[in-house]
Order: sequence, then C-alpha cells, then structure tokens
Amino acid sequence: MAREGKHRPSDARAVRSRGAMRRAMLELLEARSLDRISIKDVTLTARVSYPTFFRNYTSKTDLLGDIAAEEVQQLIALMLSYVDRSDLQGNAEGICRYVEEHRRLWTVLLNTGASPIMRDEFIKAGMASVEDRGRINPGLPLDMVSAFVAGGLFEILAWWLRQPEDYPAGRIAAFLKLLVLEPTVVPHDV
Repeated sequence: MAREGKHRPSDARAVRSRGAMRRAMLELLEARSLDRISIKDVTLTARVSYPTFFRNYTSKTDLLGDIAAEEVQQLIALMLSYVDRSDLQGNAEGICRYVEEHRRLWTVLLNTGASPIMRDEFIKAGMASVEDRGRINPGLPLDMVSAFVAGGLFEILAWWLRQPEDYPAGRIAAFLKLLVLEPTVVPHDV
C-alpha cells in the first residue's frame, strides 16, 4: 500500500519483498523495541537486500506506517460495516473478535513503539471514511470525534492485550460500547 504519495514498485517481486519486510518487522518487534531495530535487521530477517528496502521505504518508521495503515484500513472497514445504532454491543463484539483473531499482530502494534503511528493512521483514515458517510453524531466536530474514537479504542484494546489471554472479550466489548461507541454514535444535543 503506497502511503503519502510515495511511488512504490508494484511488480510481483516488489510486492513479495514488502510482505517479507512487513512480516520481518513484526517478528522483530516481538523481540525488541523499535529503537533497537535497524534497517539491516529488517533486511536480514526478511532476506532481502538493503537497496530493496530503500526502493520501497524511506525508513523503518515508513515501513511501520505501511503496516499500521493496512491494519487500520481493515479495522475501519469492519467498524463501518457495524455502524448500527440498534446493536452497539454487537458492533463492539465484532471489533473485539477481529482483534482477538489477530491478537499477536495487534499486541505488537498497540503495545510497542508502533502505537502512535497506529493512532495517527486511524485518525486520518477514520476522518476520510466518516466524511464519506456523513458525521456519525452531527453535533460533534469530526476531527475531535476521530481523535476521541482512536484514543479510546486504542487505549482499551492495548490495555486488553496486556491482560492474560483469557480476559473476556465480552467485557472489552462492553467497555467499547459504553466509553467509545455510545458517546460518538448515538445522537446527543450538544
């Protein structure tokens, strides 16, 4: 996925290389913090050349942003498919199911140095998606709602992913409904 207008090669080999580098970055993030990962570490783990990295990314932050953008787009598409004021609990449970199915990836993305990148990507993508569908709660400023939803969603999910794996997803869904969805989806006079 090209970010911020950067042209990236689109041939099959380049696409495979980017996939290998994304997987390598996630593998490395499980073992150490972002500041302790070098581009050389990524290329060695991904088994691609150093120049291949720079044909696709400008920095390791750019690579991480690519991972974040892809995952955020998937979560936003899921969330928008669930926007139903009559079943906020079901909406929240759907979000939790998705994160639980991708727990390892989301743990890395939300509980490492990637978290600010994830939040920024979510705010940008969320604003674009909501603008296309109209404001969810017309009484609230769109940029404020996007930041609030991103912050609330990510803090709740990050907290959950630091708990033992058997922590009930239903409880997290209830937190999401009460603290994030109801305030932003249900119309209120403000």
